[in-house]
Parts: sequence; structure tokens; C-alpha cells
Amino acid sequence: MNSEMIFRALFVLAFIFMTGIRVYYQSKVLHDKGKIEIKEGSLSLIAGSIAALTTIVFGTEYIFFPGTFSFAYVLPYPDWSRWLGAFVLAGGITILGVAHHHLGKSFHSLVVSKEDQTLVETGPYRWIRHPIYTAYLMNYIGGGLLSGNLVLTIVPVTMYAMLVAIRMGKEEAVMQERFEQKYVEYMKRTGRLVPQIKTIKLLEEIKYDLHFIRSHSLQPKWYKFLKVFILVGFLVAYWCLFGAIKTIVFFAIFILLSLFVHLLYRAKTNKFKRSWLDFVVVEEEHVIKAKSIGKFYYTAILLNASIAVFISQLLP
Repeated sequence: MNSEMIFRALFVLAFIFMTGIRVYYQSKVLHDKGKIEIKEGSLSLIAGSIAALTTIVFGTEYIFFPGTFSFAYVLPYPDWSRWLGAFVLAGGITILGVAHHHLGKSFHSLVVSKEDQTLVETGPYRWIRHPIYTAYLMNYIGGGLLSGNLVLTIVPVTMYAMLVAIRMGKEEAVMQERFEQKYVEYMKRTGRLVPQIKTIKLLEEIKYDLHFIRSHSLQPKWYKFLKVFILVGFLVAYWCLFGAIKTIVFFAIFILLSLFVHLLYRAKTNKFKRSWLDFVVVEEEHVIKAKSIGKFYYTAILLNASIAVFISQLLP
């Protein structure tokens, strides 16, 4: 099977998953008997309709009649960008499903005020006020890249971004009217489409972690140097075998994934005051105790390295 067939199969699977999620959760609120007041504007509906119609027409062409709209493929997409589109699409579909699950019966495809509406603060709504919009923007971008179709990459993304820009303010006004100060407080601690990044706090966390890496005595110094030596040796060997570009891509992806693991672990374990990737450090009655989590850490490192190798090898 050539790469184009794989891309087309992934595109079809993505469409099935997206449609399945939407239909399933729409059916749950289809017969909602509570009072619903629609506050949708016509301009956002037009923008959303253009995005959806463009996706249907050019998506159908890509799946069943490839090459019919030759002008849409005038700019050749490298394989790495199409694989990137597949990963973005997978992330968007995941966010879409999780957001719908947590939203439950508070979901509606239009801007509305519902009688039985609740303020959802779980799942992705813990950090983002509009994760479904985030998911669809990712899906439109990912789908355009995956298909290698210039029209699918530009038009649906632009139109849906217009819909989002129009809708978000209206939705938040409706939510403030319904939940008052509670929603105002919720807005202060969440981002609209991506989580809030508190730059100063983040820089302090990074500075603290770097200091902890250098100074902690939970591992002997020779072991710290051994890990650095192994990483440098691997990078040199990778450079010799595959060249500079693939090595840089590998290292960048590996570092980003490792940082993600680190931050995720810190966010999940709120029972300690100090941490590093290898350990949980707990202060109990002024006594520092360390619990090794090495088996999880090294499993994550190997997984991150495997993913980084795979992606870097997609480059021509």
C-alpha cells in the first residue's frame, strides 16, 4: 500500500470518528424537553455552512474522485506535513470526544440558553472554555494537511475561525447572564481556545526544576553524567547515520515530549512540594523523602524516543 492510500484511509477514518461523535451526542439532546432560547446570529451560521460545505465537496472529491479539482493540488505537500496533519487530526478528534462526554446534556450545536444548563468545569473545560471549537479548528487544519488539498487547508479553517470569533463573545455573554459571578470567576482561570499560560509562574517553575536537576542528591553525580553521556552519544550516532536535519527534528520532538511528561506528572500529583522526572519528593515534618518512579520515567523516555525516531524518519 503506497502512502497516498494510507493518507486517504486515515482521512476516511477521521471523518467516520468525527461524524460518529457528533451524531451520538447530538442524539442525546435531540428530544430535550427543557426550554431553549436560540441566540445564534446569521453571519456565524453562514460562515459555518461554507466551512462544512467546502469540506464535504472537496473531501468527497479527495476520497472518491482524486484529481478532479486539480487546482486544489497545485502546491505539493511533503509527506511529513501530511503525517503532521494526521497527528493534529487525531488530537482534535480526541479533544472533541472528551469535550462532548463532559459537556453531556449541556451541549447544543447553536448558541442557546437552556433551562437545565449547567456550568461544566471538568475534563478539558477545566482549562479551556471552548474546547469543541479548539477541536474543530485542529480537525480542519489537520484534514487539510492530511489530504494535501490547498482548498481544504485554507477555506474551512478561515470560515470556521470566523464562526468561532463571532460565537465566543455571544456564548460567554449568555453564560454570564445565566451563571453571573460564577462564570466570571471561571473565565479568570481558563483560556478561550488554549489553556492560560502564566508566563512568570512558568519561568519560575522552569528555573526551579533546572536548579533541582543540578543540585539534588537523590542520584549520584556519576549517574547524572551517565544519562547525559548516553543522550549525547545517541545524538552523535544519529547524526552520523541520518544527517543533521533528522537529528535536530528527533531531538526537538524528544525534548517536547519529555517536557510534556514532566509537566503532566507535576499537574497530576498535587501531594508533593518538589519533584523531578525520576522522583516524587515529599516533605513530611521537615524530613525529605523520595519515592522512585523510575520504571514509569524510563518507559516514558523509551516511548518518547521511539515516537521521535518515527517522526524524524518520515522526512525525505
